Parts: sequence; C-alpha cells; structure tokens
Amino acid sequence: MIKLPSPLDKDWESRKYGRVGDRRRILSDRGLRQAINAGLMSFTPALDLSDDCRIQPVTIDLKFKEVEGLEPLSRGFGDCISRGPVLLPGQRSTVVLTEQIEFEPGRQSDYTTDRELSVRGFDGRYLLPSIEARSSLRRLGCFVCPPNIVFNSADGLQFDVGNFGPNPVQLSYGDRFAQMFVFVEPYQDVAPTLEHLFDGCKETERGSLVRSLDMGVEVSTRREFALLVKEGYLSVSPNAEFRGGRLVVHASNVAYRMKKLDKPIDFNKRDELGDVVEPIDICRGYRVENRDHVVVETVEQLKLSPHVAIRFWDNLYGFTGEPVDRSFAHLASFADGLRNLSVIGLTDGLVDPGYEGGFSRQPKWLTGRVIHPGDILGFGQVFFFPNGVERPYGSKVLGSQYQGKERTVFSK
Repeated sequence: MIKLPSPLDKDWESRKYGRVGDRRRILSDRGLRQAINAGLMSFTPALDLSDDCRIQPVTIDLKFKEVEGLEPLSRGFGDCISRGPVLLPGQRSTVVLTEQIEFEPGRQSDYTTDRELSVRGFDGRYLLPSIEARSSLRRLGCFVCPPNIVFNSADGLQFDVGNFGPNPVQLSYGDRFAQMFVFVEPYQDVAPTLEHLFDGCKETERGSLVRSLDMGVEVSTRREFALLVKEGYLSVSPNAEFRGGRLVVHASNVAYRMKKLDKPIDFNKRDELGDVVEPIDICRGYRVENRDHVVVETVEQLKLSPHVAIRFWDNLYGFTGEPVDRSFAHLASFADGLRNLSVIGLTDGLVDPGYEGGFSRQPKWLTGRVIHPGDILGFGQVFFFPNGVERPYGSKVLGSQYQGKERTVFSK
C-alpha cells in the first residue's frame, strides 16, 4: 500500500554502504527555530526571532550588507576588480551579509550577510545550509550562482550573486535579498556508510537531537505525488506532470522581456510591471540571448497547503553533462555545457507552503535558447511536511506579496 514518506524513513537500509539517503530533508520554520534554540545553529549578532518576517515558512531571509567584489560572469572565482553597492549586468558579485554565519568544520565562500551562522552538527554534516536569491531579486535578473552552498570568511557569510539581466541593480544595507534553506542528514551517526565501516554505528545524543527537529521530506515517486494530490495537500491546474521525481512546469504564451534602462533599478522601489518589462511574442519561438532577462508565465497555477513546498531548477543536468530529461535538451554539446557552467544547476525559485496563484520562470542559457509555448520551463523538487509549517505563505505577519496573483509582480 502506498503511503506518504516520513522525514525519518530509513530509505538507505536497502544497501549495505552508500549514501545516507536518496531523499532530501529540509527544516520547516518550526524546525529552524528549534535548531536555533537548541544551539545547533547560531548567528552573530543573535538573530531576532521576534522579527516576524525573518523566518519564512521554510527559509531564513538574509540581509544585504555590502558588495565585496565584482568579476565577469564568464570568469571563475578570482581577484576582485572593483568595489561598490551595485550589482552590474553580466557580472558575479561577492556580497557581504549583515549577519555572519559559521560552520563546523569551517568553510570559505564569496557572499557575506549581516550575521554569522554557526551550524554545529556531527562534523558539520547533519545540517547543510543552501542559499538562493529571493523572488524579488530574481525577477530583476539576479541569481545566486551554483552550487548554492554557504561558506564563511573572516567578514562573515559570503556567496556569489550573478546579474544575468541588462540593468544594474541597486541594493541598500539591510535589504532582504536572499534566503537560506537548511537541509538535514538525520542519520549521520547510525547509517552504515563507509566512514562507519571500521568503527561501527551507534546512536548519539546529537543525532537524536537532530532527528527531533521538525522537517519535511522529498516526494520522489509518481505514486507519492498522486497521493499528495488525492489527499488535498496540493493542486496543480489545469494538469500536473510529475516525471523523474520532479514536478514539471511549461511555458504559456504570456512572456515579458526586461527593458534596458538608463539608470540602475532600485531594489527598494516597487516598480510597475510596465516600467521595467515589455511584452514579447513567443508563439513562433523566442531566442533568449546571454543578456536577455525574460519572464515567462507558466501554464500551471499552483495551490499548496501548509504541508507542501516546491523548489525549482531551470537546467537539470547529471554529472555526465546529459539532460536529466531528454525533452529539455537545449544542451548543444559538451563544449556548450562548459560555456554554461554559471547556469547549470541554477536553483531559481521556491514556492512556499500555503502559496496560491500563478507562477513564472526566468529561463537562462548563456549561449542562447529558444522558448516556445508548451516547452518545459522548470523542474520542481516537492517537499512534504507531515506537521505542516507554523506560518504558511499568506499569513498576515509574513507580509506575503504574491498570494493569489495570477501574473508576475515586480516589487520588493
């Protein structure tokens, strides 16, 4: 009999040695607060838990402090070539956050927050932070560059943001511009992995504490997804397509292209749609070029209960360089893949538990990509939270701006 997965299912027991689990787990807002209160995760200065908007349904919002350096998107990590608060088009920017965040063991990266996060797990492997841009920043063309992993430096939390749009984007101190997930590996102490080959496995106090945190688990099979829909945990209209362990969404015939403006876009300004974008016709195909920032509305409308979240990818490719799904094959060659390393694996969208409304995508491919109505535009990783989240999207205290909107909104 098919049943919904549990975050504490031991889905690794079928193999003697290997991955701890095939499914990803992610902390809910309740779990994030539990981890902070238990000392598994800490911020310097301390995170103000009374700030109703700081902890979202499954993420922690991160605030902008300063840009540490800029370099071309086409280049890898390297020396800073300029300094300033503007994210310039075609560049990746090293940004500092208002909190500093630390890990055990220490790691190193390129974007900094206003606080320091300390994730204290068994060798730092129970809790695995990951960062992406908030939707308000992505709509302007800016994305956190893969692999979306949090690192630490002497100045605090750092990571890379790339501006793939045609306009500079002006950020101010304290802007909530990024969000952090915390993935969980709950069985690091008892799973029979290679590291335990000689010393055996035994349950630890820390492992038990991690397993007590409230979390969601990835839905990975069609039958599980169908059961979620049947039991009313989510609905996708007019139709839901679930393949390869992901919810697939498709391009409608409604699309916009960001205008080239004569001044930077102020992230704090609530721009009207017509001020920053213009409608385009994609019915005969539209080629998205390197510096094009195009927003395409999906055919699908989403309605999620407080028990379901979906995280989206634009380009899903395996380690072989082959598309995960052959119908999504704009990869021309292996060399073409190398020229697009900045966007392969780009995570670009979270739909929070409780969200209802339309959805849009911002397709990226640095060497050009043609979009037609009906094309696959994204792959969604579906998470099920058995206990739901404390404050779903749309809750009054969260200041949710996009609830019930049928079309894209450009605002902070």
